[in-house]
Amino acid sequence: MNFLGEIQSLQPVVMLYRTAQGEVIRLEGRAKHIEDNRFEIQLEPNHYSEKDLPVGAQVEVALAKTGSAITQIATVEAFDPPRKLFLQAQQLHEEPQKRDHFRVPADINIRHWEFVAPDRLSQDAGEGTARNISGGGILLQSETPLAEGSLLYLELSLEYQRKRQRVLCEGQVMHRVQGGRYYEHGIKFINLSEEQEEELMAFCFAQQRQLIRLQVETAREE
Repeated sequence: MNFLGEIQSLQPVVMLYRTAQGEVIRLEGRAKHIEDNRFEIQLEPNHYSEKDLPVGAQVEVALAKTGSAITQIATVEAFDPPRKLFLQAQQLHEEPQKRDHFRVPADINIRHWEFVAPDRLSQDAGEGTARNISGGGILLQSETPLAEGSLLYLELSLEYQRKRQRVLCEGQVMHRVQGGRYYEHGIKFINLSEEQEEELMAFCFAQQRQLIRLQVETAREE
């Protein structure tokens, strides 16, 4: 499923951007392919300023489709006040969707400890943010690099349906890329219990329903 191919007409999307201060800006709008790897996003009036999201910023744009979600990394090219952004699509960071798992955009606080022995964890906890999540893993963004192949003990703070749930589980770093001051790590969940998997999937479904609800509302407005 190709992001640009899915936005030949206006489609509702959610955009996430992390500032240099670590703040996450979330914007909603409608995206449409222009040409080649360029596309535009129409935002609500007064929903955005160049001070908040400068030209050259790298963002994550999520499109919800029934049964799946597509995430695209893009760079802001220009801003046409008061409500239009022009972006250039970059290489996708996530692996192809598995049939039984779908990814949704996220902004989840993560704490993690590295296994220094099979039964012993590092003393100091690392911190980061999950930029997307599925029942099979997360894309973890942090200022500290983690070695590929390393095993982690993860603490995920999930907030949905007016409740907060802490999920503790294990994961393995499958790949790592660097973008500016941050590192992005593809982490695969391992040794999940049935209860842990149910909690993760419940969160993913809640996030997906929110994106699809936005899609339906946008269709009604048109």
